[in-house]
This record gives sequence, C-alpha cells and structure tokens, in this order.
Amino acid sequence: MKRSICRKFIDTKLSIYFTPQEIRCMTCFLRGFTYKQVAEAVGIAIGTVSFYACNMRRKLSCRTNKEMINKIKKTDFYWSNFVHDL
Repeated sequence: MKRSICRKFIDTKLSIYFTPQEIRCMTCFLRGFTYKQVAEAVGIAIGTVSFYACNMRRKLSCRTNKEMINKIKKTDFYWSNFVHDL
C-alpha cells in the first residue's frame, strides 16, 4: 500500500502506518466497542473488522486486542486524540 494513502501512527518512538479504516476501527476499540459494534459504527462486515484488528496487532507485534489497546494507550496517538474526549 502506498504511504500517500496511509496515515502515520502518531508516536515519536514508532513509525507504524495504519490505513484510515484501521484508524476508525482502532478508535472504536479504544472506546470499548465489540467487533459487532465496530462493524456497525464503521459500516463494514464483522469479518472485515477482524481482518483490520489482525493487521493492527501484527503491525504492533501484539497477540491480543487487549495488548494492542494497552500499547496504543501508551503512545502519543492516544493522548493527542482521546484524552480530551474522556
């Protein structure tokens, strides 16, 4: 995938790129949504949510969604985008 259509994961220590759809799903996971709720919120199939979650876990070297969410919460991405919403 071309970098021009990917959005940079905002963290000073990592250079990981996520697609816009992965970021939408990530936002929902950070808010505690289930796969079904993410699918409904983003307007995609549950299988697609599972595929995106798998890609995000792979990019972050995580085995579980919980581990992925905890890793994201320790980054600049989380603090710059979600703390103000809570």
